[in-house]
Amino acid sequence: MSALKKTPLNGMHKEARLVDYAGWEMPVYYSGILEEHMAVRQMAGMFDVSHMAKIMVEGPEAIDLLQLCLTNNIALIAPGRAIYSLMCNPQGGIIDDLIVYRFSDESYMVVANAVNEQSVYCWLKGHLPDKDVSLRNLTDNYALIALQGPIAANILKPLTSENPADMKYFDLAFINLLGRPCVITRTGYTGEDGFELFLHRSEWSIEQIEDLWGHLAAGGAKPCGLGARDNLRIEAGYPLYGHELSETINPLQAGMGWAVKFNKGDFIGRAALECEDRTEPVELLVGFKMLERSVPRQGYPIFSGEEQVGHVTSGAYSPIRKEDIGMAYVLEPYASAGIRLEAQVRQRRLPLAIIPKPFVEIKAGKS
Repeated sequence: MSALKKTPLNGMHKEARLVDYAGWEMPVYYSGILEEHMAVRQMAGMFDVSHMAKIMVEGPEAIDLLQLCLTNNIALIAPGRAIYSLMCNPQGGIIDDLIVYRFSDESYMVVANAVNEQSVYCWLKGHLPDKDVSLRNLTDNYALIALQGPIAANILKPLTSENPADMKYFDLAFINLLGRPCVITRTGYTGEDGFELFLHRSEWSIEQIEDLWGHLAAGGAKPCGLGARDNLRIEAGYPLYGHELSETINPLQAGMGWAVKFNKGDFIGRAALECEDRTEPVELLVGFKMLERSVPRQGYPIFSGEEQVGHVTSGAYSPIRKEDIGMAYVLEPYASAGIRLEAQVRQRRLPLAIIPKPFVEIKAGKS
């Protein structure tokens, strides 16, 4: 087996439990998942997300390539802004969900899930012919820190002459952080307000990146791992590739039709999505809570009586709601709030109730 890749912040994870995630050695937790979860909800947490795919798409026809390969209308964003989108195959299945950041008129960065780095890069590359576009995979060229939580802007403010609080949701900016160039964005994956710090390795040494991590910790940010990140995104009702999203699931099933813009022109997967066969009930993504204490796990079957009507995709204990919650695909007749079903948990059937997502108040974008 090949050795696991290490992020530039790997040296700061010595106290964490490390796991193999998409070929990277990543921290799953430091002090504990629930403690880190609450730090993000109440104060601030910081995540090493340097493993995420970062692909530059540049040139006069960069917008044409992105419009063809993505479902959202990338032409709507001005330089200094970002947009969430999906990348679909011709059958309408989801190759990945991602964020596109527009650096300038002809320069975009696509940030995708680490597990899909090669899939996204190769899909874009496979549609390059006859396009005046430059495509570069810069995943290894950047360290990336996600700072999330109510005091995130206050932590950053002393480290730059700019005021991060002035940024709008889904903004990006080029600033100096501790005197060095940094691309800062205001998006996030926890439901809390927060920022992402892109640190180019040509401008930041390992020691300087570690020094920034130390400054963020001194300002009140708690190091957090993938475990807390997963719990937080479930509370926020955000999907994850490999759980709620896959190449056999389309955006309409996943409740993400808002990220599909049919009026922008042609894109890969459009025909299949427009002609989706609805003669038979389809499975739709729903939120639910367990009515008896038990953390639901991916793959647990869901029943109505003796009929299996769905399956769990994600589950977690919510320390905010103080109950077990999850997401699942269930047949459309059972996808309404208030319907009661049962999950097969080992040898027992335990009751659950369909409830709306998100499970907590989403604070991102409300600053």
